[in-house]
Amino acid sequence: MKQRVTARAPINIALCKYWGKRDTKNILPFTDSISLTLQELYTETTVEYTPKSDFSVTMNGKELNKKDRQKIYNFCLLFAHDDTLNIHINTHNSGPTSAGLASSASGFSALAVALNEFYERQYDIDELTTITRKGSGSAVRSLLSGFVKWQRNGLIQKITDAPHDLVVIAVIINDQVKSISSRDAMKIGVETSPFFRTFVERNQEIANEMTQALTPFDFERVGELTEQSTALMHNVMKTSDPVIDYVSAESQAFLSAIKQFNNSKRKLFITMDAGPNIKIFTRKKDLDSVISYINTLGYKEYHILSPGDYARVIDDE
Repeated sequence: MKQRVTARAPINIALCKYWGKRDTKNILPFTDSISLTLQELYTETTVEYTPKSDFSVTMNGKELNKKDRQKIYNFCLLFAHDDTLNIHINTHNSGPTSAGLASSASGFSALAVALNEFYERQYDIDELTTITRKGSGSAVRSLLSGFVKWQRNGLIQKITDAPHDLVVIAVIINDQVKSISSRDAMKIGVETSPFFRTFVERNQEIANEMTQALTPFDFERVGELTEQSTALMHNVMKTSDPVIDYVSAESQAFLSAIKQFNNSKRKLFITMDAGPNIKIFTRKKDLDSVISYINTLGYKEYHILSPGDYARVIDDE
């Protein structure tokens, strides 16, 4: 066991969506999902030994509540040599937390990488993936760079590096913590939505088709498939009981306006996850005009993101 380890993990944004677990114990998804790892928004997590018998966690400078602390404690036990966790965990998100910008994915990815080094487990990528997804399924996609596929068997595969001219704009509609977690929303959808079977069948087809469209990168086709997968996922939510709708009135107004920007030729494509905020994929040659258009709509809070690196240790004592 080491004294102190800090790891950083980037967020990942899903193009082909993950929604629902076919195996809740081993955290196995119903379909493959595909994401892009992005570097400017990330989680940085430090695991440090404390001489007294104590376990504590702070996130963004605040102590976690009892429920969330217990979840982190249970996750740490998957790496620890015994159940005496004399450690303090300090974690910080560079972007909004629990607002649909993949902070839980980057959070558990950073924590897993830090714990793997702290306890000197030296797990390979398949072993680390198996453990990491027990914290957050989508976290495993941040373990690799580029376009990453999380497969139905639970393991991950890098499809290809992202093209250098691809850029993502994350538009912040609302940075507050969402009213229902992705985990709870997924469970409701699986159990109650009559549309869920359709989602599973078509989303797997989209994953297969997108894999082909990424090598070489076909912007038009990837955009079409991303928006199809997004619509499928949100249709599951809208047909769930109770209905789950992360698309606020302001989100909808922005979507309607930004879609007009494409006109006859696609210059961007859009996705949303379990939150009100919107991610726009475009190319560098169109970035200035897209940003200018966003500004004319009155939106000033956004992050410009580029393809990023994988989760890694950045400090080791």
